[in-house]
Amino acid sequence: DEHGKLEQLHRIATSDLKYVLCEFYLAEVVSRTRAPNPAARAPFAAEAADALEAFLRRCEVHDLLTPEAKRQREELKRQRERGQNADPGTARADKVARFRRERAIRARLEELESTRRRRAEEALLNADWDDEDPDDASPEDEVEERERWTLLIEDAAAKSLDNATHLARELEMIAARGELEAARMGGEGEGGGGGERGEGGETLIAE
Repeated sequence: DEHGKLEQLHRIATSDLKYVLCEFYLAEVVSRTRAPNPAARAPFAAEAADALEAFLRRCEVHDLLTPEAKRQREELKRQRERGQNADPGTARADKVARFRRERAIRARLEELESTRRRRAEEALLNADWDDEDPDDASPEDEVEERERWTLLIEDAAAKSLDNATHLARELEMIAARGELEAARMGGEGEGGGGGERGEGGETLIAE
């Protein structure tokens, strides 16, 4: 059916799933870049926000977002379009749900890593010492490897939704501060160069 065709089209090879996270890791690095002042910080915050958006779009295209992540992403889009803030109660409930899911993901990843290590040790113990490539006995089957990367992507998507909100607020605050400073400088410019003007336009200095 059509759904099956789309699913097959958007399916990424297990060995390539790690590359989906490239933009997320870029955003993590750039967002931590220090700057001497807010104006200098703005380009880094904007670049990080763009990288997170690219990561989330890629997840959407390949159907890697959970239903909850899709709901939160749509809600964030509506809030930006309407210029509204998130409902405090909903935001708090989403935060609690993300925290619980993050703990569950971490626990499952630890289980998968433990299984992978055990299989690697068993493969090494059972390998023939004259075997040129004992690693052929894969320590992690594809199903578990795919689950591991899918969980990492799910966790990264949840963090991206949260970080995107923080970066948007940061950029708004930087822009507002820039406008205030520009207005202040403009006010000082208009009030500067005092002294009265004479009939011929010359500046009269008060004694």
